[in-house]
Amino acid sequence: MDCVQQTVRGRGLIPDHCQLKFVNFEIHENHFTHKTVGLSTQLVVRRGWTFQVTLIFHQPIHWSAYNFNLEVQLGDLTERFPVHFSSQCLNPLRWSARVVPENMRSHSVSLQVCPPVISAVASYHLVLHIQSQHDAMCSYGLGTFVLLCNPWCKDDPVSMPLEVQLQEYVHDDYGLVYVGTHQSVRQQPWAFGQYEPGVLEACLQLLQVSTQHQRDRQKDYLWRADPVYLCRVLCAMVNCNDDLGVLAGKWQGSYADGVCPTDWTGSAGILHQWVSSKFNPVRYGQCWVFACVLCTVLRALGIPSRVVTVFNAAHDVNANLMIEEYYSSQGQKFNLSKDSIWWVRLILHSDYFNNCITLGEGEVVKTDMPSVLVNMDSLSLELGEFGSKTVDLTLCSVHIVPLLGVGPRLEVSLDVEQTPSMGDSICLCVTISNHSSHARFLTKHLNAQLKHYNCCPRDSFWKTHRQLEILPGQVLTIHHSIPAAQYKSQMVHDDIVNVAVVIKDTKSKERVLAAQEFNICSHEISIEVEGGDRIQMKKNYTAHVSYTNHCSTALSGAVLCVEGYGLLQSKHEARLGLLQPGESIHTSVSIMTSSPGTKLLQGTFSHSHSPGVVSRSFHEISVHN
Repeated sequence: MDCVQQTVRGRGLIPDHCQLKFVNFEIHENHFTHKTVGLSTQLVVRRGWTFQVTLIFHQPIHWSAYNFNLEVQLGDLTERFPVHFSSQCLNPLRWSARVVPENMRSHSVSLQVCPPVISAVASYHLVLHIQSQHDAMCSYGLGTFVLLCNPWCKDDPVSMPLEVQLQEYVHDDYGLVYVGTHQSVRQQPWAFGQYEPGVLEACLQLLQVSTQHQRDRQKDYLWRADPVYLCRVLCAMVNCNDDLGVLAGKWQGSYADGVCPTDWTGSAGILHQWVSSKFNPVRYGQCWVFACVLCTVLRALGIPSRVVTVFNAAHDVNANLMIEEYYSSQGQKFNLSKDSIWWVRLILHSDYFNNCITLGEGEVVKTDMPSVLVNMDSLSLELGEFGSKTVDLTLCSVHIVPLLGVGPRLEVSLDVEQTPSMGDSICLCVTISNHSSHARFLTKHLNAQLKHYNCCPRDSFWKTHRQLEILPGQVLTIHHSIPAAQYKSQMVHDDIVNVAVVIKDTKSKERVLAAQEFNICSHEISIEVEGGDRIQMKKNYTAHVSYTNHCSTALSGAVLCVEGYGLLQSKHEARLGLLQPGESIHTSVSIMTSSPGTKLLQGTFSHSHSPGVVSRSFHEISVHN
């Protein structure tokens, strides 16, 4: 269908003066009014609001001699309603249409159509029926339109009152995902891309291939008026378990037969790949990828949502309201806890969902899903020997910032002196305070290991131990430096460093644990736009992107990648065989956009020395008319 008008064909007995020549869906005006500009080239409107359709006939028509009826078709479901020639207000609770007298011409007429505020989110067919006073009838298929939820309409269950919230939870096509630890939070950009070509169509296709639709299409269409039902169906369809869902999940092992979850930077590419592969699952996703893709789908369909990160939360498998962490007597963290840690969730912001929950300490909230939200402490338990799995309950320390070990008259803390960047040494400080009235002879074990965000620690990459004496009332401060060479070769993706110190009194056998977790920061990528960060639509601009090697060694196989949904048609890569210390890799790209708002230009840098470690930076660009 042309964006402006289309030629129509009718059926039935059609008098010459009733022959419809064109239908104009007034896409530009309707999209602007319904806040759907950029979502699609076909007509996209929101429920509860009127949209305009102009009918152009071959010859002048005597309007009072005919009855006009519209019919909306959704699968086998249809509803026919009259077109009233009056200025009376339309009823937002049912399908209705009118012609305002001033919109009548001899050859044309403009219809105002109002979908009910509670109606299915789907692609509809619109049919026009013209009936004479002698019961002669002719019908025209006018075309299709997409109907979305309407968070701007107060009667829609997804309504939101504040425009600033609507801008973020519906309009914004990019956002930040917070990663790392609660002590060392990092942010990385994600392009939701709901305005990218084909994304809305992919979201609608998700509903069409869902298990619910395949099982009972008519029932599914009826239920699609309910945003809670929509969210449940779409949440299930984002993963490929038991259906034709979008993403296959994988949390360990090789990702050679797909894409590593940390390499994704946006939802559009994932949805496009899913559609082009005839609904085969895209490999691979993890929690934040699932959440971000679902956020894209919901925003595209008009349901306000955003992605949030929850640190130190878990699936409490053994239902004891504790997250157990197991350490050896040498400070090595074990992968023994059954409480799998998860990070990222999707929050639906509407009173209708009632999903914004604040938890007090120890409070438990049951939801309508098979899960429980709990505000829990983290319990650190020390194991005497790994093989025996004997738990020494004399050591129980609550997770605070930093994790501080306190025993009878003995206090231990472990601090990272400065958050290191890739290639820097890790500088640690152990502080031991003896509050007793006698000297103590201690054994100090300090251990460092890498772990994934879901609390799966790996083998230690560095450890040390020593004997020491501490006098009554004395405070010992001990500094350690871990060279970058100890961790660089083992870093994978966005690994977290876990360091722990165990202090043992050799006489009393008392042991105290202190631990810290932090990220290794990546070096910044420089992104600059000629003329500044405020650009005009449909004009070409040049952006310069560069990365400087701050490491003390040369980096082989350097790759600098630039991408930007709505700014670049595809990824742009620059390669350099060997990047010497202090040397930079540069590239320039031409950017242009056809839609206003804030866009995101992203740069990523990788090299063959540590292929799993990627530096990422992003740059906001404001687009105006």
